[in-house]
Amino acid sequence: MSEQTKIICTSCPRGCQITVTHEGKKITDVTGYTCKRGLSYAKDEFTLPKRVVTSTVRINGGELVMLPVRTAEAIPKNKIFDCVKAICNISVDAPVIIGTVICLNICGTNVNLIASRDVNAK
Repeated sequence: MSEQTKIICTSCPRGCQITVTHEGKKITDVTGYTCKRGLSYAKDEFTLPKRVVTSTVRINGGELVMLPVRTAEAIPKNKIFDCVKAICNISVDAPVIIGTVICLNICGTNVNLIASRDVNAK
């Protein structure tokens, strides 16, 4: 028996309202997208939703107390809480340059946690 799941695409500002028709986890049809990115987004969002995680870590000896960080790519949604817990235990020493890898392969996701800005030492 076919079911439908509604997804609002966030690949671009259009915000297409996409309908994924499926039988269990098997996709049978996708409608409502206006570009190839929307089709890809809907399939990915239905089968294995992912998000970029943004947070902060402690920085020692820096002009700031906290360093903004993010995952270099989207990670599976079911790994977000594990990553946030791991991030709470991370601290780095200043200086830090934007894009510096703060944690390799965070929580086994094959995605690195990186610095989101430069922070100079005091």
